[in-house]
Amino acid sequence: MHWQRQQRFYAGIPVKAITNEHGYMLIDVKTNQTILYFNHTAINENLDGKPAITKDEAVKIAKELCGEDYTLIRVTENPYDYDLQFERQINGIAVFGEDCYVVVNRMTGKIAAFRKMPVEEVKVEPVVK
Repeated sequence: MHWQRQQRFYAGIPVKAITNEHGYMLIDVKTNQTILYFNHTAINENLDGKPAITKDEAVKIAKELCGEDYTLIRVTENPYDYDLQFERQINGIAVFGEDCYVVVNRMTGKIAAFRKMPVEEVKVEPVVK
């Protein structure tokens, strides 16, 4: 497997673009976190097989990627994969633009795609009204 690295920008964020024959990933230069991942091999793998994971197992896999600060808001069950969307919430209020999206191949349990673009740290002071 040969990876190629290039400096790029994604939604105004400086990123390292890493590609190989299976797909690509973008890594935030400042935080060194993966913000975008796409693996076309994992998307198309074992489509003629039987499901290897359940919806609950896919949620667990995605939750580990997204982290504890993210709340599951949607799971779409497709014939070959699960699409899972999470959003970051502070005190029950969604942080605009800060979601985490994961695609898990239901035939293999492999991550096919992932997107998580955290915004700058949000600080909220509780206010009593």
